Amino acid sequence: MSFKSLMLVVPFSLAVLVGCGPTCEGMCDQAKEDDCKNADHDGCIQLCTMADDMKEDTDKCSSEFDDLVSCFNDADDICDAFETDDEGKLKKCNSEVKDYTECFAEYCADHDSRDYCS
Repeated sequence: MSFKSLMLVVPFSLAVLVGCGPTCEGMCDQAKEDDCKNADHDGCIQLCTMADDMKEDTDKCSSEFDDLVSCFNDADDICDAFETDDEGKLKKCNSEVKDYTECFAEYCADHDSRDYCS
């Protein structure tokens, strides 16, 4: 998955790989089931796998990912996490998405041989 694709998919991952709550894949499935606007189920599942692989490989970006997870977990309704403003930015968790994607991009720039970075 390219960095550009990652930037589009991260907001829709709602990845929960640590702590309590639904699994990343479960949240992707729930967003699909609830027909959330802008939800990309296949991209979401792919991001869950990438985040899991990265977490097994390094702790880099873990705090940014945990902040993202916490923010999405605070949504009262799964679809609230997908709501965007007129500029296409998430109304909720936009800064956490930005922090995680920037960290991910910086890591992958130096580790482009990793499967999750390609």
